[in-house]
Amino acid sequence: MIMDIALLLLVVICAIVAIQMKDLLSAVIVLTVYSLLMAVIWFVMDAPDVALTEAAIGAGITTILFIAVLSRTRRGETEHNTKVRRFSPRAGLLIVVAFGAMLAVGTVDMPDFGDPHAPAHTHLAERFVEMGYQETASPNLVTAILICYRGVDTLGEVIVVLTAGMGVILLLRTTSRRKQLTNNDGYKPIMCSYYDRADKTTKVVKGEIIRKVVARLSIPFIQIFGLFVIAHGKVSPGGGFQGGVILATSIILFTMAFGMEASRKRLAQWKTDVLNVTGALVFLALGLVCILFGGKFLEYTVLPLGCDMWTNKIAITVAEFAIGITVAGIMITLFIETAKRDDK
Repeated sequence: MIMDIALLLLVVICAIVAIQMKDLLSAVIVLTVYSLLMAVIWFVMDAPDVALTEAAIGAGITTILFIAVLSRTRRGETEHNTKVRRFSPRAGLLIVVAFGAMLAVGTVDMPDFGDPHAPAHTHLAERFVEMGYQETASPNLVTAILICYRGVDTLGEVIVVLTAGMGVILLLRTTSRRKQLTNNDGYKPIMCSYYDRADKTTKVVKGEIIRKVVARLSIPFIQIFGLFVIAHGKVSPGGGFQGGVILATSIILFTMAFGMEASRKRLAQWKTDVLNVTGALVFLALGLVCILFGGKFLEYTVLPLGCDMWTNKIAITVAEFAIGITVAGIMITLFIETAKRDDK
């Protein structure tokens, strides 16, 4: 109980501090701490899959994307004219308090945490726990539910990620040419030093050798860990979403260490575009193949891959890698399109 209260207070403090900060980079760092605390909370609540997702996406890739966005804008907030206000801060506070009160009232009738008689535990949960492994061959019930029992819903999530990501990417590409920022507030674009090599200048970046050596040593292990998380998603916390983000992080680290030009030589724009759609198409094709063999959409047991146990294991692994490919491709493309320099 004491640990729960302490984590809750730390989360609230981080949220308040992030809102009050004028330095946007500092606010991003505080939000990273917030995400790490949330990952700890999910782990304490016996939700390791959600904790790994929060750590990889919330504290990892989201922080990188925020910093990439800051490279296109100012690091600090500009001073606004206090005499001209579209709305009163007190009105905003009142709305937030009222909305929070509504949420608090809505939780009164919710069952206690971990209550075995809760509706969520009295209908399908018993079936999942008792028959999940026999029907899906996945010891990790989270993966069994996501890939097998509600595979269509998971495919929809992959398509949502693909659609939203491609929408943002298209917006960034259509507005790729922008005017140079005049930093009247004394700040410089945060990530500009990473791409000096792309400008073919002779400027030596401080710590360049250290950064490149660390990247060369770290990237292979990051990629191996990402593949491990994807491949072992059926037996341990992880899966395609988390593993895809980890794989994307390795490419982003390479870009930050060696520059945008070196990254694009190894991973051209058309290659990332292919990665974006390949995973979703493979997942969709897996479901269509099941129909061709006389089963239902994503009914893996009809596939002629041996016994049902092995068929499910192979199909789940294929689905996890399909998810990981699309997630990795979208995250890599978002970072590159956001952080690339447009002063050509």
